[in-house]
Amino acid sequence: MTGSFPTRMRTTDPKAGFAVGRKNWLFSDSVAGANASAAIYSVMISAKQNGHNEYAYFRYLLEKLPLAESVMDFEALLPHRLLPQDIPAPQPSTTTRQPDAVR
Repeated sequence: MTGSFPTRMRTTDPKAGFAVGRKNWLFSDSVAGANASAAIYSVMISAKQNGHNEYAYFRYLLEKLPLAESVMDFEALLPHRLLPQDIPAPQPSTTTRQPDAVR
């Protein structure tokens, strides 16, 4: 043993972001809304810990989720069941949104 310890453990990384998210959840309009936010945050952290690009994973998830019909289909979409290279990288948008007219 060398006597050196890592200054920041991997398991503590999500906690720092959680504290910021927790303050945002104070303004949820309902308990159901706060629970939904917590569930989405949990999936995001799981995707990050499994090596996924969070944006690419959520985009993939939202494309594939409507096609899931069985419990096995839903489980196959969980972050720990997919390899990061199985999820296509997000492509830059080809359309540009025009700014709304100022009234």
